[in-house]
Amino acid sequence: DTDRSRGLGDVYKRQIFVYLKDIIRGGIIMSERLTLSDLLNDYGIVVLDTCVLLNKGFEPMLRESARLISETRKSITIHSSVVNEIVRFSRNPEHSQYENAKKLLPLLNELERAKILKFEGNFWDYRLADQQFLEFVIDERQRQTIAIITLDKKLSDDILMQNKISSFGGYPATVIRPNKSGKLFPYQNEDNPNPVEKYKRLFHII
Repeated sequence: DTDRSRGLGDVYKRQIFVYLKDIIRGGIIMSERLTLSDLLNDYGIVVLDTCVLLNKGFEPMLRESARLISETRKSITIHSSVVNEIVRFSRNPEHSQYENAKKLLPLLNELERAKILKFEGNFWDYRLADQQFLEFVIDERQRQTIAIITLDKKLSDDILMQNKISSFGGYPATVIRPNKSGKLFPYQNEDNPNPVEKYKRLFHII
């Protein structure tokens, strides 16, 4: 046991710490990475929200699983409130997502025509998008298992809160969070401690 070996041990410990920091960022576990085809196989319905569609990772996320999605013969669901919100963005040149929304709408139409996506809901309902979206999730989880892909933390927490209401039955809703490159990971709210903490304790990292 030399000074040099102890020094190398410190180097390795620092490398592990940096790696764990990357894993912890965003409350995700790298080994739990998912794909759209995984979700379509494992859940009765998979739903995307507005911020995911406008995220840079949306197209890479689709490309990664395009062939497998076709093989599942199941479509990813987009609620009408999400489409209406993107249409509103595309009509407002002052909106920060104006250009993205204009480019996205034709793509959504093509994906719907190819049965990669399907639209559900009432396009004539102009209530708040989040209210409609949450109502849709609550309704669907009564009938089938559901995975929601979103970047909206408040919406994520509201959805997961539904799982804790004992007087209101249904299947547990699962929330999935994409990163900028389209990789998918389970979302964990602050009430659900990050499992990486056990690895921090294992390596005596504070």
